[in-house]
Amino acid sequence: MGTHDFSKLTVIMGQRAKEVEAAGPYIMRKLAQVGTDTIVDATPVDTTRAVSNWKTGITTPTGEGPPLVQSVKGSGASAARRLVKANAASVFKAAEALKAEQVWLANYVPYIGILEYGSGTHRPHGMVNKGLQ
Repeated sequence: MGTHDFSKLTVIMGQRAKEVEAAGPYIMRKLAQVGTDTIVDATPVDTTRAVSNWKTGITTPTGEGPPLVQSVKGSGASAARRLVKANAASVFKAAEALKAEQVWLANYVPYIGILEYGSGTHRPHGMVNKGLQ
């Protein structure tokens, strides 16, 4: 089995702890981006209204905006998703640079709850739940 010299263990563990702490903002940004991308990709698209309104911000985003891309029966889905994810990536990068302690993701489309949880006529899609997983 052999013997091990643990005399430098404290120093090595201290160095590793500093490396992990320094990587924290990067790791959080990556996790936030993956979660947001998952939510955006899981959002059903017909008119792009709902998917266009996933807004990220260092402060709380407010209000509903217009669709980013005009769409008929989902034709603009990929373009709208690409724009929303690119915007989120820039917000997350800015938040990392500013050492922001929180970043917000919001959607103010009145029917977003129906898309998430379902209703009598709509099956739930669980976008947020998928993103959090």
